[in-house]
Amino acid sequence: LGSILLDEDEDSEVAFEHIRQSAFGGSICGMMKYGFLRLDDRFRPKNELEALEMFKKAGLLGLDLGLIFYARYAMKYSELKGECLSMLRSIRTTLTVAPNLNYVTGKKSECFDSNKLKLAFGGCLSEFGNASLEESEYHLTSLINEYHQQQLQEENGLSDGLIEFKISQADFAEALYHYGKTLIKRAVFSGISLETSRDAVTALNMLQKSYANGYKPAAEAYFSLLFNMKRTDAAIDFLLDNLSVLTFALYKIGSLSLFESKMIILQNDSENLK
Repeated sequence: LGSILLDEDEDSEVAFEHIRQSAFGGSICGMMKYGFLRLDDRFRPKNELEALEMFKKAGLLGLDLGLIFYARYAMKYSELKGECLSMLRSIRTTLTVAPNLNYVTGKKSECFDSNKLKLAFGGCLSEFGNASLEESEYHLTSLINEYHQQQLQEENGLSDGLIEFKISQADFAEALYHYGKTLIKRAVFSGISLETSRDAVTALNMLQKSYANGYKPAAEAYFSLLFNMKRTDAAIDFLLDNLSVLTFALYKIGSLSLFESKMIILQNDSENLK
């Protein structure tokens, strides 16, 4: 009922309350819906931890997507990374044999999307050390390539009924971001200077595409990589081009201006001492 009311009025307090009661009453679908609502601040101040609790409960009751979304949002917390990785490993086992089986609970799930698993697993692995980067790259590039294939099929009118779970543009953009971050880490671990690293150049391309496809966290990563590669002019141009849409751009421009002013003063003082 809550979901129906929310479809009719996206700001309905009555709908929110029905969904909240459904979640706390033990409904798996209610838990997921309530979790997503707690990730924004439409009805109440955003509470990511409560959302994580809902996703985890839904997952442990048999819904794989609950665990996947739990890992997707929880992996940024260092104390939860190990748990996220363990969960994702447990539900990815023999996916081709029984793709609807939740290997944490042993129960069947009717809502399994292996693409979501690839994204969560690839992103989670990218946060770990050098030994996990190759596997992270495998999952992320698999998702990226499948998205390109999906686009070709759609352009040629061949996608109807052939794709069980379509990869969304948002998931594609996030995969590009995590892949870019994976490449940066690989470049750093290799010991090659970022200025000359092919991985760093490819990462720039991935992050730029990620941002262009709507994943905003990629913007700051793209700027930072440009700056670390000593492409300062390009980094500043990127900030100036995006001042109206990126909140961090104004702060960065201000910081760079202050830094440059200090450098000019130091240079002048140095010349005066000669």
